[in-house]
Amino acid sequence: MIGSIANVEAQTSLLVDDWADVLTRFVDDEGRTDFEGLAQDRDALIRYVEWLAKHGPRSTPAEFASAEAVLVYHINAYNALAMDGVIERGIPRNFSNFFKRARFFRTPWNRRGRREN
Repeated sequence: MIGSIANVEAQTSLLVDDWADVLTRFVDDEGRTDFEGLAQDRDALIRYVEWLAKHGPRSTPAEFASAEAVLVYHINAYNALAMDGVIERGIPRNFSNFFKRARFFRTPWNRRGRREN
């Protein structure tokens, strides 16, 4: 059992490093994301999103022992999935201000990433 706990902790540490790498390399001090750069080098983001799909406060509660850990999970999951969604659906040309971004996220999409009419 101890070996499996150590393995989970090691994998989690690598994924935290992946997410930290994404944030350091592609998000500036004002919170703006370089989607073009991230789209060209998104391996770390993909690994993190894949980890999110298998881990969470409900599916692996032992990994989220405190309320703070659960909150951090949800904030990071939201941001990672939003970044991934923007890249998957195509980065809009005019994604430069809040209102254009808000319009993008209000657009209805189906599960295959296609725009619904």
